[in-house]
Amino acid sequence: TLAERMPEIRLNIGIALALVLAFSFLDHLILEGDALRTVNWIERIVMAPLLLLALLGTHMRAVERNFRWVAALVAGLIGLAVVACQVRMYEAGIHLIVPSLILTALYIYFFPALFFFEAAIVNVVVFVGYLVSAWVLDVPSGPLVYNGFVLMFANLVGTSVSYAFEISRRTTFLESILLNELVANDGLTGIHN
Repeated sequence: TLAERMPEIRLNIGIALALVLAFSFLDHLILEGDALRTVNWIERIVMAPLLLLALLGTHMRAVERNFRWVAALVAGLIGLAVVACQVRMYEAGIHLIVPSLILTALYIYFFPALFFFEAAIVNVVVFVGYLVSAWVLDVPSGPLVYNGFVLMFANLVGTSVSYAFEISRRTTFLESILLNELVANDGLTGIHN
């Protein structure tokens, strides 16, 4: 159940927050001026508070009941914020768009609060956000096609592993229910032990 996975979810949100803050400081190595201020603003004023709210939500009963949807919304907003950071970096002449988007896409697939279908939808939204922003920025067709294919294949890897993991998790859950039922009832008479 989700309640049993909450410690793992909290840990993963903490890791995401640490990554956002680490990238916020690493941006000083490659950015300066307005680009640095914009990217740091997105990371520190948008992404970090969203993650803190998600972390706080893991401790609230009202949010916990709908946490998968809250997690999907937060993941989508974080993904689009990463796209916004990459757009600003591209405008500043830094063409490191794909690595952080790949990291974001894979993180979304393996975030334990999201099921496969939800993670795939969030990643489609982020991918479309990337394509639209690249089109608006008039990214040359060569890098656009290359980055698009790399991001698409990263999503294919993420979907295949995420899908297999979800099937395995569901199978394990069903097997544990069957085992509990077998232990609870006598095999010959069917009477409750």
